Amino acid sequence: MAIQLDIPCHVISLDSVGQGTMFVCRNGDVYAKGWNSGGNLAMGGIKKVEKITRNDHLKRIVKITGGGPRIGMTTDGKFYGWGDQRRSRRAEWWANSGFVRSPISMDAPKGAMTVFSYSTSVFFLLRDGRAAELIPEKSWFFNYEDTFKDYHFRYYSY
Repeated sequence: MAIQLDIPCHVISLDSVGQGTMFVCRNGDVYAKGWNSGGNLAMGGIKKVEKITRNDHLKRIVKITGGGPRIGMTTDGKFYGWGDQRRSRRAEWWANSGFVRSPISMDAPKGAMTVFSYSTSVFFLLRDGRAAELIPEKSWFFNYEDTFKDYHFRYYSY
């Protein structure tokens, strides 16, 4: 049995994590519905999105990928991150302070063509055939890492 979703655009891709789904439209708009804990729908908060809603924080998007941290790529090759960007070996109570509820700009490695993000891994594919893994710096005080704050890249080549 098919269920029809009321999305007012031509959907070219989607990204679904848990019960939160983001729909990327041909015109670069993004629509979202579902679970938004940790800000994983980039709607500016953490409340559940009950009906399919246009995301006013994301424009000119061609790709969204992610698990904990979500990454979006724009038509002009810029990258933005949001969601639960805190990595910790244990789920301490203070880990919730790592929620990024609205997209923030990321400095991608030079030559980045696309990005893949899953759970705690973020990889960029580069035009020269290499892959660059985003490596967050460890906090000087607590045992956690912030994916979108301080980071460097580890490069892999063939």
